[in-house]
Amino acid sequence: VAREMNKPKAEIQKFEGNPMDYQRFIRQFNTKVCANTNSYEECLNFLLQFTSGEANRIVTGYSHLNAEAGYKAALDEFKDRYGDPDVIAQAYVKRALNWQTVKQDNTRALDDFAIFLTECQYAVYNVDSARVLEYSENMKLLIRKLPFYLQEKWRNIVYELKDRKQTVKFENLVNFVRKEAKKANDPIYGREVMNSLTPAKQAQNEKSVTFSKQKKNFSTKT
Repeated sequence: VAREMNKPKAEIQKFEGNPMDYQRFIRQFNTKVCANTNSYEECLNFLLQFTSGEANRIVTGYSHLNAEAGYKAALDEFKDRYGDPDVIAQAYVKRALNWQTVKQDNTRALDDFAIFLTECQYAVYNVDSARVLEYSENMKLLIRKLPFYLQEKWRNIVYELKDRKQTVKFENLVNFVRKEAKKANDPIYGREVMNSLTPAKQAQNEKSVTFSKQKKNFSTKT
C-alpha cells in the first residue's frame, strides 16, 4: 500500500485526434482509468473528459448509446481513424518533411530535430509506408533542414557508406543528426559555449590563470 501511495501521480494528456499521440494516450488511459474501474459508465465519462477537438466530438456522438456499446464503439473508431500504422506513419512523414530549417547557430533547434527524428524512427518501425523517408528525394529534403556545415559532413558519411557498398538508410541519418546534436550541445565544448568565449574573455581567462600561478609561486617562496 505504501509503495502505491509513494508513486508519482501520472496525468493523462488530452487527446485531440493526432495519430502521433494515439499510442501514448491509449497507454495512459488504460493504465490510469481502465485498470482502476470495471464500470463502462466511468470509462465513457473519462473518455469524454480526456479528449478534445475532433476526438471529443467522436466520443460525444457515441455517448448517446448505452455506456458499454458507446465506449467500445468510440475506441474502435479511434483505432480505425488514428491507430492504423499507415496513418501514424504518414503523420510522422508529413511532419518530418515540413520541419523548419535549422539555423547554424541554433543548437537547441538541432537537438529538437534529433529528438523528433529518433521518435519518428521508432514510432514507424517496420511500417512499410514509412519507408518513403528513405527515398532519395525525401532524404535530400530532410538533409536540407540541416545547417550547411552538417550537410557537408553528411556527404562524407554517404560517400563512406557507398564506398563500403552499403545502402544509405533513414537510420543512418538519425544516428548522424543525434551525434552532431550531442556534440553541438556539449556543456563544455558545445558550439554555443565555445562561441560565447570572445577573444577578450579568453584573454581575461588566461590573465586570471597566469595571475593565480604567480600568486601561488610567491606564496611558496615566502
